[in-house]
Amino acid sequence: MFRKILYVSWTSRNERPYEDPSVRYRCFNFAGELVKRGHTAQVISQLNFEKNYECLDGYDAYVFHRPYLTEKFVEILLDLKAKGKVINADFDDFIFDVKYADLTPMVRVRGADSNGVKAYISRTFEAASLINKFTLSTSPLKKHVEELFPDSSSIVLSNTIDRGFLGVSRIARNLNPYELRDFEFGYFSGTATHDKDFELIAPVICEKLKSSGGKILILGPLKVPEVFNNIADSVVTNPIVPFHELPAYMAKCKTVLAPLEDTVFTRSKSGLKFFEAALAGCRVIATPIPDVARFESSLLTCCLNLDEWSVAVNSVLSMNHREHEKEILKIEKEVAISYQVDKFVDYCFGDI
Repeated sequence: MFRKILYVSWTSRNERPYEDPSVRYRCFNFAGELVKRGHTAQVISQLNFEKNYECLDGYDAYVFHRPYLTEKFVEILLDLKAKGKVINADFDDFIFDVKYADLTPMVRVRGADSNGVKAYISRTFEAASLINKFTLSTSPLKKHVEELFPDSSSIVLSNTIDRGFLGVSRIARNLNPYELRDFEFGYFSGTATHDKDFELIAPVICEKLKSSGGKILILGPLKVPEVFNNIADSVVTNPIVPFHELPAYMAKCKTVLAPLEDTVFTRSKSGLKFFEAALAGCRVIATPIPDVARFESSLLTCCLNLDEWSVAVNSVLSMNHREHEKEILKIEKEVAISYQVDKFVDYCFGDI
């Protein structure tokens, strides 16, 4: 039986939600695969959904991605429950427990007003508390939901890669043989909250570049640490690029760096930084958050402290082309969207 599913996301990209990376991974990727299977699936911002609900009440299931409490949201939710619709809350970030508000990157890194962040998280929590089915991007998020909403049900739906991104990644790595890549390292910052993360490893990277004469590509919003001032010619910066151009830039780098501070928020994050880079043929050195550590790959090195980072950045990838490509194909299968969509359909509707 074919179903109709509407993904509703609270996003600042109200008119163009696809430009929000979180919406792309949690809504568009899943909706696209559902459509390929014959279902009807669409994505809309919560603001536009609330304005146009009278025309949008004919779906079988509603997935509220990062739901946010408004008066209209409550009114709609009551109507959907009365009509027996499947209602699901989806989260890919730990943004629903107000007691951690002052530790969020929004406050600690961006300097956002603490009271404003607490108000946002409180409204997110209240919206989530009205829903009893959850899909989460990582296991730590599932544990948080189980603690805060003990009467709810929940499953992990891992972030995955859509078929288009897989194809672009294959082209990029084939055009950029590993041994001929321009950059020894790459660092890709999707948001302006990673300054402290990169500072953790900056001294080690700087020393390595001094000794090797290599270069690092830094793409996205990042304040380059002062330690790089003496080797400025070794640092190439680039503004953030459209999502499907990302593999072309990653494929210029031999090793992609993914350091993270150890916080309750980073431990809940997705491992997409690993598999995005690995699909472009990169070796990845990363902090072992749970959703990264679940992968067993010769392209991944996990580091717990600066000494381990020093050893990792001074080591080299020893694989021939055939072994390299075989490892990437293994990762492609692990992050393919098909299995996650199977889980979603079974969770919402049973086996159809």
